Amino acid sequence: MQVKIWILILTGLSIVFSVPHALAEEECSRRDLSADFRDRYDDWNWAERTGTNVEEALEDVNVFLAGSSIPGCEKTAAERVSWRLRAESSDPAISIPVLELFVSSSDAETNPNWNRHVDRLATAYIRSNQYEMAQTFSEEHLPDVDRWAAAALEKVILHAMIGQNDLDGALERLVATREMSRSALNRHDAQFGYALAIRQGQQSEADAFEAYAKKNLDGLLFPGAPPVFEGDELDNLIARNMTTKYLVEMLNLPVPNYPSSAASRGLEGNCEVYFDVDTDGKPVNVEPICTHRYFKRSARKALSDVRFKPLNIDGVDYPMTSIVYPLEYRLGR
Repeated sequence: MQVKIWILILTGLSIVFSVPHALAEEECSRRDLSADFRDRYDDWNWAERTGTNVEEALEDVNVFLAGSSIPGCEKTAAERVSWRLRAESSDPAISIPVLELFVSSSDAETNPNWNRHVDRLATAYIRSNQYEMAQTFSEEHLPDVDRWAAAALEKVILHAMIGQNDLDGALERLVATREMSRSALNRHDAQFGYALAIRQGQQSEADAFEAYAKKNLDGLLFPGAPPVFEGDELDNLIARNMTTKYLVEMLNLPVPNYPSSAASRGLEGNCEVYFDVDTDGKPVNVEPICTHRYFKRSARKALSDVRFKPLNIDGVDYPMTSIVYPLEYRLGR
């Protein structure tokens, strides 16, 4: 049985944790690799899959590839993991060219990670302040991606519009989505629309988002849009995309258990877990929204056990709000 975790923290950092990791895509057996290389290769893959120490792993791969007399299978494996590590790099100058190649040269049928690559590329454009490119790219690919990538692209479009100072356009987009159906928005979207309406002085729209949330979503995540550091709730949502100063730093990975009730029914599913982080780095107000109810308890516990580095600015600890971790549960194949 296999559990995959997709993590998105409004910074565009998508982390995938998969155990066990197969070598099948290199078309080599692990028996074809030396023991020393296997250990090194596993470290590289761990960095790629978890998003931790990616830059160090990429540097180590490059050192390895610069060597001489490298066995063919090991060279192929190293070259391919090098491409994947570059796609995961936090430096847009490194990741964007690779992601552009991955997205343009494949599709969802030929590349199992295509939807995630589209999501990461759109977010990389945001992180490099290419707001117009981010919006154009996301709108072009929105019809072709799966449901989860589409939700991520919608957020990118909103942030791109805000980055271009089109706050009215961003609000109009959220209002149009809200009016589509009672299930069109999740709690994060409703909160975002509420905060944006407050910012734009449109109290009637803010009231409409609050009423929508009460009727369909058990209320807003943060009623009243309480002020946070350097501004209101909207600033807190946007800041993590605009500067590394506000990035959420995770100290340990969530480790969810696959619910036996879901496994016995052969169910797979997805969750989006919304929460805040208090000044001690502990998740609070943890609220999972899952495709099946069987995953909610597992998702809530997994995120509740995570600890974060407290956000400290000029010697003062601040809470962090509106964080979302999408979790993906998959049975082993």
